Amino acid sequence: MAAFTFNTKYFKLSLTSDAITLYPTFEYYETPGLRNCLDVVMGACNKLDFVIKTLPDKKPTENNVKFIESMKTVLSDKQDFDRIVIRINDDHSLYHNNDGYNLDESHWHIKFKNIMTMEQILKVFKIFIEAGLIIEQEKVDFFKALEKRYEACRLMLNTMITKNAVHDSSQIIKTCLQDCTDNDMLAYMHRYLLSPQFDYLRDETIDTSNIRWQGTDSHGQVVPTTKSWAMIEKFIAYQMAQNIHHLVSRFTPQIGAERTKQLSVAYPFFAIKRKATAKTNASNIVAAFSQGNGAVLDAKQDKLRHPFKHHELFPDTASAAPMPAATTPLNMNGAVKVGGDKP
Repeated sequence: MAAFTFNTKYFKLSLTSDAITLYPTFEYYETPGLRNCLDVVMGACNKLDFVIKTLPDKKPTENNVKFIESMKTVLSDKQDFDRIVIRINDDHSLYHNNDGYNLDESHWHIKFKNIMTMEQILKVFKIFIEAGLIIEQEKVDFFKALEKRYEACRLMLNTMITKNAVHDSSQIIKTCLQDCTDNDMLAYMHRYLLSPQFDYLRDETIDTSNIRWQGTDSHGQVVPTTKSWAMIEKFIAYQMAQNIHHLVSRFTPQIGAERTKQLSVAYPFFAIKRKATAKTNASNIVAAFSQGNGAVLDAKQDKLRHPFKHHELFPDTASAAPMPAATTPLNMNGAVKVGGDKP
């Protein structure tokens, strides 16, 4: 998941789907070059928690005092906050994908229990604004930059429209989805593809398939749909699973189970079965992912990433009439640049 990055006066920020990472750029202590530390404490339900502490024999700067108090406020939100991710965690590298920052610089990963909402991001900003570590204009610029990133995504998808559902879904998968390493962008593309100009992808009256397919609508409800839309949702789910599989430090059944639950809550299409008559209740891809079985995920890659070679996915692609070539799309994998865990 390529991180969205943004610089303020006192922080370098990176945002992934369930975490904000802060790289403070101010000095922690009057003696330059020193860092804060984490102290392990026993929290509720015998769970180990981390508390940010200053070095006892050093005088912290005013900004550092504000920073620690702000972090305490964020971490006290037991409803949303999950944990601080540290280097020994199996999912640590997930939060350093193409952020362009120095891994050895002091930084802090604030992980939430679920995929972050805009309201939660605003809540974090509010805490640091009240502490004087972020100003209101920096918050405005942050969301403008995030919207600009989404605008590039919309422009890319709009170039795919030819009104031929089979052709366009194939091109969306091939050009936009299968190499996207950013789960936030994959989720946004799914939301945008649910807008009215793409309703033709879900028009059952022109679907020639004899199989009953299902997918989700704009309300997150599972409904009958076309093969084209079912395949798009299948590819997005697969790519999300593969991104996590390949970006975490170590892919384990614990990570697979945790992330399956998280993604299924945030994105109802993630775990559903695509064929309405399938005997299983969920996709076999999701089953492998939830068990931490990376070998099975990789084994499915050729079939899923090259649908034009497998007529069981798009049997009428070969006979479809040639369509106008789409404009070369923008690359959605790079992090957008504008302007800790080594605790």
